[in-house]
Parts: sequence; structure tokens; C-alpha cells
Amino acid sequence: TLGGPLRENRAFFFLGYEALRERLGKTISTVVPDDNARLGILPDPANAGRTITVPVDTAVRPYLDEYPQANGPSLGGGLAEFTFPFNHTIDQHFLQGRVDYQLSPAHHFFGRYTFDDADQNLPTDYPQFPRAFFSRNQFFTAELKQAYSSNLLATYRGGYSRTRVGQD
Repeated sequence: TLGGPLRENRAFFFLGYEALRERLGKTISTVVPDDNARLGILPDPANAGRTITVPVDTAVRPYLDEYPQANGPSLGGGLAEFTFPFNHTIDQHFLQGRVDYQLSPAHHFFGRYTFDDADQNLPTDYPQFPRAFFSRNQFFTAELKQAYSSNLLATYRGGYSRTRVGQD
């Protein structure tokens, strides 16, 4: 942060900046069909410990193949564990500036600008479907206070905001 007078006893400024940069290595664990389930060999619900074989329809095969191959222990029921490394990242920048100006004993003005920008790389259950979240916000506010008399004060304020939020 930085602030101080621009003109003695009349005009002042303030600037502030913050950033967050985070890099987290994570291990994501999820559940996928085991090798037998990919071949149509499934536990028989009527006879514990036995299996049944069902044909895997050709229309279903492309979807089944999208699941990663299990790399962890079998969980039973045709399921197994799959783990993979993921780099979870956050880059965020926040900037704010303000100017105050005493135009006269009866008139005071301020203007403020805020900028907030963020990008995040977020994990999902499967490595082929990562998602990115982004946002950018900008705000501007201006205000004029005017004393018309000892009993009457008027405040005029205007603002502008622009927000963009999305996900890939």
C-alpha cells in the first residue's frame, strides 16, 4: 500500500495491491470400472463370489474407454481406484486506488477504482477433464458531497461495474 497527500490539506491518494499465487501439488483419487468390468465380467448379484459375463454394447464401448485404466486396488462390485497427480494453481491480483479532494469547505470529492483478476486451474475426477475458472471485476465509484447550508447536505454518487466470470 502507498498513500499520502497530493496537495497539502486538500488532496490525498491511496493505492493498494495484493497478489496470491498458489501452486499446490495434489493427488486426486477417484473410482473407475475395473479391468473385468471393461470386459463385461461383473459380480453376480444373486450369487456372492461368482461372476456373470455380459456383452459390452458397441455403442457403450467408446464411453467406457473414456474412463482411465485403474491403477489402484479393486474396490469390489466391478470398481477400482484410480489416482493421478494434479497441479492446482491460483493466480489472483487485486488493485485499488482512491483519490480524495477537498474542493472547498463545502465541497468534497472522491473517486475509487478497484480491479480484481483471478485464474484458477481446478481438478476434476478425471485427468482428461480439467477445468479453469476465471474472473475479472472492475469497479469505479465517484462521489461529490456538497453542503448547501448547515442543515442541508447533498451526496451525489455514481458507479460503474464490469464483471466477467467464466469456466472452461
